[in-house]
Amino acid sequence: MSSIEKLNSPDRPVAPMLSHAVKIPGLIFLSGQTPVDSAGNIVPGDIKVHTASSSESHDVLSI
Repeated sequence: MSSIEKLNSPDRPVAPMLSHAVKIPGLIFLSGQTPVDSAGNIVPGDIKVHTASSSESHDVLSI
């Protein structure tokens, strides 16, 4: 029997039925991230700012 662990950041909004990442033994699947702040608002800025914000979404998952 395999174990599936859903990973969600406490600092980012989560849509119902979705996870920021899913971890199974030996693999981690990351979902697409949008450049939003902790309140769910789009972060203002250009592609560099949006990329940094989206990357931070994965960083807070502690994976």
